[in-house]
Amino acid sequence: PSDPNDPWNSLVNLRRHPCFVRYEDYPVILITSFPYSWYHTMEVYLKDQPNQYEATILEGTLGYPLIVFHEDDMPEIPNTCLVDLRLVFPWLLDELTNPQSGINRYYNLSTFFDPCHYPKVGTTSVGHTLFMKVLAINYAVHAAREGSVVFWVDTDVTVRKVMPQPVVSWLMEHDISYIPFYTDHESELNLYQWPSKRSSRKVLMENDHWRLETGLFAFTVNARTKQFTAKAVSMYRGGMYDLAKACFRGASFCLQQDRVRYNVFLNDIFVFSLLVQSDFRGDVSFFHVGLKHGVFAMDELPAWGSWNAVWGNHMYEGVFPPIDAAYKHDIVSYFYIGEYIFHFFGYHNRGALAVQFSGVADHVTNGNEWRKIRDPGDRTKSLSRFLGVDNLNY
Repeated sequence: PSDPNDPWNSLVNLRRHPCFVRYEDYPVILITSFPYSWYHTMEVYLKDQPNQYEATILEGTLGYPLIVFHEDDMPEIPNTCLVDLRLVFPWLLDELTNPQSGINRYYNLSTFFDPCHYPKVGTTSVGHTLFMKVLAINYAVHAAREGSVVFWVDTDVTVRKVMPQPVVSWLMEHDISYIPFYTDHESELNLYQWPSKRSSRKVLMENDHWRLETGLFAFTVNARTKQFTAKAVSMYRGGMYDLAKACFRGASFCLQQDRVRYNVFLNDIFVFSLLVQSDFRGDVSFFHVGLKHGVFAMDELPAWGSWNAVWGNHMYEGVFPPIDAAYKHDIVSYFYIGEYIFHFFGYHNRGALAVQFSGVADHVTNGNEWRKIRDPGDRTKSLSRFLGVDNLNY
């Protein structure tokens, strides 16, 4: 649990940002994080074009407040409220650049290689960049009104339709709501495609071979979610370094538990997956606060690879409003989240995203020096190679 006297607590003596005062009365707040370079890409290459913000969160939010966290100088962006991470976390630059910080000690030990990242000199450090996302989530969950929903959205997300009150109520009944995708054991895939098998869900969720897709991640503000997000920050500030040391020393919990050895890396997907799975299993040795878990059913993910191993993708015949009482409190949503808020992962071929992923804007998307990898390390000595997970089919 978060202790206000603990120096690891990232929110000691921090003032509530005016953005969260402004949106005090809203039941749902959208948050995201990006550097100026990402915004500048659209301003430079798509200025005055009809698709300037297409397939991004800046395309419009249908009235939902959008709070944008950033870590460098940012101009005013219409219809957003800006939070400068450097001001709310005065220690941030030191954490990113000090060789003795938790995140840099981790990479010095484990290298920059992980199960789905093969870095080169000059490319972006996944962990340093996604640390901004985890910090933003943690701050928002601590600053928003108790009982409200903080909904993280990646930049490649659009709001399609306003969520009706029953959907918002479902979110509020769950502490965290997320998208799990299965990464192994395809023979059990049908359990995800047919959520009517309610007796099978807990067994499947206790399996080691699934991971979170964190492009859409909802948090109901309460003591449990505050502890959860604070723990995620602490993993970047030294917790994952300690786990990496233990893994290299042959700790049994690392070598014998796939949910640990597959997730001791600093992409936020791995960090959150480790904590969520530990909490779901009630594993107090890692993390457990008794979160009420909710899982988003999906129907428009790419029909290939791991994305097809998500509850409901292309097959789920869900129960739609009016709500059936049997589904109201279910772990799997009775609705498709993509009907309301859609994540374009796997579909990076539209509008602003097409520019961002085409390579034409590379020279403006890697702005801060701390983002750049100077030495990726020796893959043969990496933590992912040591644990036998450096060729994971993601």
